[in-house]
Amino acid sequence: MFGPKGYAAEVTSGIDLESRIPLTGDRITVGSGSDDDLQLGAVDIVREHLVFQRNDKGGWEYFTTPSGVTAVDKGNPRTGPIRAGMWFRIGQETTVTLKKADVPAGEAKGNDGKVPLTLAIPMMIVMTAAALFFVMSAGGPTNESGLQTAGWYIGTSDIAPALDSCLAHDLTPPAYATASAIDGPFWAYMADKTATDTRSALQQNVQNIIAETHILASENRHLAASQALRRIEYVLPLDRLACPILDAARIDLALLELRGTR
Repeated sequence: MFGPKGYAAEVTSGIDLESRIPLTGDRITVGSGSDDDLQLGAVDIVREHLVFQRNDKGGWEYFTTPSGVTAVDKGNPRTGPIRAGMWFRIGQETTVTLKKADVPAGEAKGNDGKVPLTLAIPMMIVMTAAALFFVMSAGGPTNESGLQTAGWYIGTSDIAPALDSCLAHDLTPPAYATASAIDGPFWAYMADKTATDTRSALQQNVQNIIAETHILASENRHLAASQALRRIEYVLPLDRLACPILDAARIDLALLELRGTR
């Protein structure tokens, strides 16, 4: 949880939705070629359509091919430094977004994203204490799992009011938003808050993630459960805006990761 942080390239729209690859080594290619590190299936994507390469200082830069159609989020259309949240539209329907991710063992270089041990230990103590406080507080769940999202899984709490609170914000859908993306129902609802079918689909997506999380946790697959629960941040892309569902999920993530590393 406090190890080195890096980047992962994830398909957030298109037929290869949720395909993902961490940026490791010195060079990662995304394209339709059999030798591409992340091979995609859309017909309008070419070999090495998008390349990520580590520079001499240990940072990452992107390069796009002139042989295919590419749009870049707030950057040079051909090359430049990467940043978290940056997206690339390759072809007509496929979007690749850069997201923060854990660096696999042995991949950390220099101090890029690493939390010093003198800070990591106090941070872990604080996170553990906070998680235990929420679990033992009067408002926390009383079921044996100890997870904040448990009430929405077992049916003792109604998730609808919590989702209403999350959806009370007025946000404008980004230009790259598509119905097929994992955040598609969210942005569709933001575009038309009278669309009850869209809201129902969004609520079902949230409940499915919570259910999968609790099923995995009940099997003592805590790290797998935490990975499943992380998807809720993409289904409800609210970042730090008020959302009781995300608040509860983030506490559960801390607990699941602590249990998974015991």
